[in-house]
Amino acid sequence: MSGTETDLTVLKIRNPDRERVLVDGSEADDDGEPTPISRELVASAARADDLLVAEGVADADRDRVQSFLDETDFDAEAVYVAPVGVESCDRLDIHSVSWRPGRVEYEYCRELRPPEEACEADARVTLALVFRLPVALDGRLSGYRAKVVGFGAKAVGSGAKATAGGDRRERERGRSVSEAS
Repeated sequence: MSGTETDLTVLKIRNPDRERVLVDGSEADDDGEPTPISRELVASAARADDLLVAEGVADADRDRVQSFLDETDFDAEAVYVAPVGVESCDRLDIHSVSWRPGRVEYEYCRELRPPEEACEADARVTLALVFRLPVALDGRLSGYRAKVVGFGAKAVGSGAKATAGGDRRERERGRSVSEAS
């Protein structure tokens, strides 16, 4: 079964400590700590129960992840988890997610976070994208792809304005190249 969804449910959970957002509570590393998960297709409630939110993630986000997993109907849906490293001042706008047996792909646009959201220039954080796919899939994942479909920025100050294109330094200042010229 394959498909594409543009109106999807996705959580974007940050860990400012640059550690993974989700870990596998059913497995431990040599130090006895839960092992970090990378990209994973979660196809059952039993597997979802094994996932733990890592230290460093805000309590409100911990609750959001747990509720999200608890509300997933694994008889008709699956969850795809994709950790991503991003700049602290960036956010991702997910445009679509596509799936076929063994493979999940998503398209996104990277934007600056709104001025009222705290961030630190030149700092990176780990972001977990947690997608709810509207189809039950088995847990085997043999491939994935993330495709950037654009860059945007939000202007800082009293007026917010979306821009497209421009070089990154200009976008970070909230102007496109044409506005700066």
